[in-house]
Amino acid sequence: MKRSFRVSIGHLFEKHRNEKVGLLLILIIAVYYALLQNGKWVPSSDGEVYLSIARSLATGRGYTFNGYSVSLIPPGWPVVLMFAMKISPFFAFLNLLPMMFMLASAGVWYLILLRFTSFKRAFIVVLVTSTVFVTYQMSRVAYSDALFCFLFSLAILLSLQMRDKKGWFWQVLCLVVLCSVLITIRLAGILFLPVLIGAIITKYRRPCLDRNWISAGTTTIAMVGTFFGTVFLLHALAENETLQEKQFPDCVKKKSSLQRLPSDAVKRYHAVSKGSGSKELLQHSPMYVIEYGYSVSDYANNLAQSGHWVSWFFYAPAEASVASPWIGAVSNAFGWLLIVLFIKFDTSCPKT
Repeated sequence: MKRSFRVSIGHLFEKHRNEKVGLLLILIIAVYYALLQNGKWVPSSDGEVYLSIARSLATGRGYTFNGYSVSLIPPGWPVVLMFAMKISPFFAFLNLLPMMFMLASAGVWYLILLRFTSFKRAFIVVLVTSTVFVTYQMSRVAYSDALFCFLFSLAILLSLQMRDKKGWFWQVLCLVVLCSVLITIRLAGILFLPVLIGAIITKYRRPCLDRNWISAGTTTIAMVGTFFGTVFLLHALAENETLQEKQFPDCVKKKSSLQRLPSDAVKRYHAVSKGSGSKELLQHSPMYVIEYGYSVSDYANNLAQSGHWVSWFFYAPAEASVASPWIGAVSNAFGWLLIVLFIKFDTSCPKT
């Protein structure tokens, strides 16, 4: 009887093994992310823009930033932050949103990887990916990446389910809604359209008129339509504000504008970047918009620094390398070593 009891327990664990391993994975990542939370504002450049727009929406000042209509940033993430501010305006609560979305994204990607590999490999891949700098950083700042990653992972999982078994109407509808919302979170989401479509129709050798191909076409129309619709709406809001300023100049508050650079601005900017005259320029110059093009040498230098950016995936050495060129050289060499090892591993693996 004891033996049969052990067999039944072992069978039960084997049956729900993937789910238990997935829960353990999320628990480990949650503890890791929770240690990064401090309940206070975390400076993040773009994050302040999203928070400012959300605050404007929450206080009834419209889709504006510093009094200006926003014409470049899609409204999805600011709207989510606005509703969160309605619940609680404190950072202790707002900072939890990116963390929860990143945890949910990790869980969905674990389910996706289970379709292609073992639970052990899926566990390791998701754990490592969730703990590198570019990923865990998104769990503590007010970027839109966390929500985008979660929705995109859901769209990929749904596309794969539709590929394995022809999608039903509710699946097609959910996929269309998800893909449309993706564009309202980040306009760059349109670049992920081939990935989503490929996940649906990858088993087909030639086009055919069935549910999956119809859903692929519908998803394409939805994403492209949402992209151009969002861009048109944002520009329309900005143009409407400009028209109002021209028609009612006395009713519009004076707004500060960025000044253009003088003719020698490029030389002065490069002088600052090299550390000469930076204090004088910052003290005696107003705020400028820096506009200059890249030369061939700039592109060559960026290519030589490729290792630096690869190493940034594991640790962000950019801030330290600004203060010490030796640290920058070490991080660049480490990154190039990773590039070489990856190429060697890729070429040595047997092709199927």
